[in-house]
Amino acid sequence: MKYDIFISYRRSSYETANLIATKLKTAGYSVFLDIDSLGPGKYNEQLNDVIDNCKDFILVLHPDSLERCKNNEDYVQIEICRAIEKNKNIIPLLINGFIWPTNMPKGLEELPKYQSLHINTVEYFDMTMGILQKRYLKSKSRKHRMLIWVIIIAILGAIISTISIINYYNNIASNEPQYPKYDILSLNNYADFVALTESDSLLLGNIEFEQIFNNATSGVSDAQFDLGNICYELEYYNDALHWFSESAKRGNARAANGLGKCYYNAKGVTRSPREALKWFLKSAEGNCPEGMNNAGKCYFEGFGINIPNTKKALTYYQKAANARYAPAQYNLGVMYFFGQGTKTDIDKGLEWLNRAAYNNSPK
Repeated sequence: MKYDIFISYRRSSYETANLIATKLKTAGYSVFLDIDSLGPGKYNEQLNDVIDNCKDFILVLHPDSLERCKNNEDYVQIEICRAIEKNKNIIPLLINGFIWPTNMPKGLEELPKYQSLHINTVEYFDMTMGILQKRYLKSKSRKHRMLIWVIIIAILGAIISTISIINYYNNIASNEPQYPKYDILSLNNYADFVALTESDSLLLGNIEFEQIFNNATSGVSDAQFDLGNICYELEYYNDALHWFSESAKRGNARAANGLGKCYYNAKGVTRSPREALKWFLKSAEGNCPEGMNNAGKCYFEGFGINIPNTKKALTYYQKAANARYAPAQYNLGVMYFFGQGTKTDIDKGLEWLNRAAYNNSPK
């Protein structure tokens, strides 16, 4: 196993070394402390392998730590020389008033030239550990690396979403609006409708659909919305527009959202950003989560307004997210993550992205 940090110390300094190792491990670093980390095998070979592969070499120095380094077989002396030979980032931690000796042991003459850090094990320990991590270590904590990966994934997701939006608008610009296969606005009963939809087996003999059709023609708002939705899914867009309109006149918020989709996507009607936003806002006023999300999307894109308004987008995404609408929870998470319309809040962004995933967001 490779370690980020190697800690060299005298056995008499174990408590201090262990305290430092624990602090760094908690911060997300991979730390080698021989008593805790050595496995079976030859002692020196393992130590050399760990030193060769680490980035940072921390040397814990109490007042008497270098006295035995005059002996060429002293293990601390061997570790230090190996770190110097391999050009490691050596960080001497000077404990309890350690002072460099006038005559340094052979092979360690360059050691006092390395940038050192004084540590009082009682006072200001946490502050000193913070300085060590921010200014001295070359290693990055695993928490830091994990955060970088999360940001990279989120950026890639944003790029993919942007490409999808660009492709969508390119398709809209290059294709004529799609219109229905035929018109049923003049039909008065379900039997006439079935006669015209013989190719649509989903509708034939469907008693539930017959009830929806009859209720819609009788003026029942929810049935008119349901019928509009069915027509929209079957690409009978003129009829979808008609039934959404009839239902919206009766105050149906979901139907208002349906009308907004027709104007947004140019289905059964000429594309109109202002009309799309108007109907999405009416839907949002009626507490329809999908309408709230679509209103937020318009404000975010600047669709139906002169320029994008990320603060209003955040407001509508928040309302829809609070109603547990997964696409809005995803959009809200991205905005918090990148500080769009609000201050960057990575924790809150991840919280909303997790909620969206839990609620099966299509994102």
